[in-house]
Amino acid sequence: MKLEERESKDVVYYLYNSDNDFSFPFITVKYFLKIKNDNIGNKFVLRGKNWESPTSSIIDIKSGNPIKNFSSGGVWTCIDVSIDERDSNISLVLENTSKEQILLEVNTARNNDFVFNYEQAELYKKKFGSEKWAKIVDGKVSIGMTKEMCEVSWGKPQYINKTITANKSSEQWVYSDNYLYFDKGILTAMQ
Repeated sequence: MKLEERESKDVVYYLYNSDNDFSFPFITVKYFLKIKNDNIGNKFVLRGKNWESPTSSIIDIKSGNPIKNFSSGGVWTCIDVSIDERDSNISLVLENTSKEQILLEVNTARNNDFVFNYEQAELYKKKFGSEKWAKIVDGKVSIGMTKEMCEVSWGKPQYINKTITANKSSEQWVYSDNYLYFDKGILTAMQ
């Protein structure tokens, strides 16, 4: 890759492995502006989990204090895009109604383990109902949920074991420490 400084016209060549885009040490202005344009004003529903460290609090980037009410289902709005000093990743600056602000890496924003796009969250809430949606956004499952609800709540299972008998078909979903059992697409047992 050829990089040229605008004013001095100095040129630097950089060779990198395009198979590992996460190791690319540059951020292009065009990409940064696209991320900014695509995200400012968007709302996100947070799952109440700390994506940086499960045992520590999420910190308000303005005050340096822990977020007071970092709970599942909280709605946050993207107000800016920043380059995180710690690791040079592009991060969204999210703000809640209390004017607290947090950084959310763009890659994490695409991951339903920690956050949902607001529009998608509203569609799920309408489809599943408020009571079931509250459990899902909190990362919980319960008897009677559909396979889709469980997948949205816990993600894809590591394995799916299917049992077919003369009268019925059932599935066992295997997670690292849990098992879900489905009959006709409905959760009937958990272990």
